[in-house]
Amino acid sequence: MSERCFEIVLYKVRDADEARAARKQIMPFLARHPGFRSWRALVDLKDSAQFMDLIEWDTVQDAEVAAETIMRDPAFAAFMGQIELVQSMSHYRQAGSIAA
Repeated sequence: MSERCFEIVLYKVRDADEARAARKQIMPFLARHPGFRSWRALVDLKDSAQFMDLIEWDTVQDAEVAAETIMRDPAFAAFMGQIELVQSMSHYRQAGSIAA
């Protein structure tokens, strides 16, 4: 059985307001992608142009297929155009958790 995959993408955007609006518009498209579980869209507290996405997938394969789709699907063009620099993009498995 495949492990759940947590994709973490850290990136800088050109215009924070436009990037937030573009990211909000693509969320429903990505949510329909096979294997999608959840997406936490984060913004740095001190630098509004510093974004991080935490996306949960059924498998790493689902995450990789979605990444390929995002790169070529015109529905994601406005969002992708706002990305100035991808600083990190990695896939993780859960090693533990705690919640209050």
